Amino acid sequence: MTTDKAEDDRKPAEEGGAAVVTPPPSRPAPTMRARPLSPRTPSSPFFRNEALPGVAHIYDGPPPSVTATPAGAAPLLFVCDECWRTFTDGSQLSCACERPRPAEGWAAMPYVLRGRFLFVELLGRGGMGAVFRAYDQASKDRPWVAVKVIQKGAPELEASLKEMFRREVAAAQMLAQHKQFFVDVLGFDDVAPAYLALEYVPWQTLAEVVAALPAIERRLPPAQVARIGIAMLRGAAKMHFHRIVHRDLTPANIFVRYVPEREGYDVKITDLGLWAFDQVQGESDSLSLVGMPGTAGTAAYMSPEQSTGEKVGAASDMHAIGSVLWELATGSVPYPAATDGRVHEIIERRAKLLHEPPARPAFMPEGLYHVLMKALAFEAEERFSAANDMRKALEAFVASYQQERLRDLEDALGRIDGLARKVTSLRDKMTPMREVLERLSLLGAILREAQEQRGEAEPAVLRTIADNTETQLDQITREIGALAEWLRVLGEKKDLPPGAGDKPGRREIEVVAPRSTRAAPKRPEEGQARLVWGIAVALVVIVVGLFLWRTWG
Repeated sequence: MTTDKAEDDRKPAEEGGAAVVTPPPSRPAPTMRARPLSPRTPSSPFFRNEALPGVAHIYDGPPPSVTATPAGAAPLLFVCDECWRTFTDGSQLSCACERPRPAEGWAAMPYVLRGRFLFVELLGRGGMGAVFRAYDQASKDRPWVAVKVIQKGAPELEASLKEMFRREVAAAQMLAQHKQFFVDVLGFDDVAPAYLALEYVPWQTLAEVVAALPAIERRLPPAQVARIGIAMLRGAAKMHFHRIVHRDLTPANIFVRYVPEREGYDVKITDLGLWAFDQVQGESDSLSLVGMPGTAGTAAYMSPEQSTGEKVGAASDMHAIGSVLWELATGSVPYPAATDGRVHEIIERRAKLLHEPPARPAFMPEGLYHVLMKALAFEAEERFSAANDMRKALEAFVASYQQERLRDLEDALGRIDGLARKVTSLRDKMTPMREVLERLSLLGAILREAQEQRGEAEPAVLRTIADNTETQLDQITREIGALAEWLRVLGEKKDLPPGAGDKPGRREIEVVAPRSTRAAPKRPEEGQARLVWGIAVALVVIVVGLFLWRTWG
């Protein structure tokens, strides 16, 4: 069976003013990666909006020629069309899947599938197949696609994977009017080798976003986590409106890009091969296409009811979204699953942990923690009843968090401004000291010049210089005494209890007379104040003495 959708039906409708993120009429094709496939290595900046021409692995030129000599390709890749591994050594006698080298040799990239799709890049590969970026030679509007292919193996495995492809096709048909939230299906064929052609989305997945963060602090800011969650919940609301439960919402299945114009995010949800009708809402599960709900999915993100094979509904996706947002906010999932062992044993061991809510990290705001805890509640009835309810809770958190952040910012800036004023005031008060040193330097220069002319200068001139110098030194001595008294008073103020000297309307103290002439009660801190005053006077005396010694010595 082959399904190729007409291009006329591919224009997404705008939903409530949300930005339509499906690219213009050019045919961006594939969705990279299916659920079992490992994500590709991040190769572009955080939240790239466009495919970057400077990145070598992204090819946006004309379709590569299959007859071109491989000399221009660097490096030349070969592919095994049974396990879909790629390698550079075309002379090897067998593949890692133990397939012997064909008589005609290994197929070279770009590989041609069905005479239509030219595989130019391996996006991801897992135990059940691979995803290639390909050029669709039958399409003129949107030639670039992502093609999922199934690894050759047991007939039962291949049949289950084909069933997942059919589910994705069915989900794409039901969600056709919400293409801005979901990766579109462009073609499907279950004849071996079966393939599924998908819209190519040149964004990052949330898994790639987390992997690109520094290992020392692998988490996103709280407001950013909430905004990503808001975008995810808009798409989830469209699914749940059609009674579709995804059952495998993970960071690897959510594409995201930042939209600076509205300080928000666009998301595209992919990999709906495990979806089921909402059993809690009483939808029929008699369709052979969908089947009964079970434990299929990714263990680390399963809800409690999905882990035990019970009926699943929209609340199950709420639990998965809560796990994804918790991982974005902390760097790890709230209920981790083991990576070794049988699948049912891993799920059973993890299910025992789901009763205990995770503790709030110190860096997570309480508002975000409460929203995530409600989404991660063990009982489905205690979670958000709808995606829009959780979205509104996150929007309220973002608003309150931004207001609190602005208040904290104003308080911090107020402290900075106050300290800046204190520094300026202190600098201004120390200006006389700089002026004193400059005057002393000038007096020293005059005296040295008089000494150099001692044999030629007139006595009257020298006496005039000496009189002026004594006058200046007397004035400088008084100013130094005032500065020393100010330092002593400053030390006393520093030793006062908090708030003792903060009287409304009190002006800064101006020192015009020695403190000793004032009557004041003795305090225990008086000894320390006198010590500060003594040190200040000693320093001034030492400076003046050194200057006079260098001048007349």
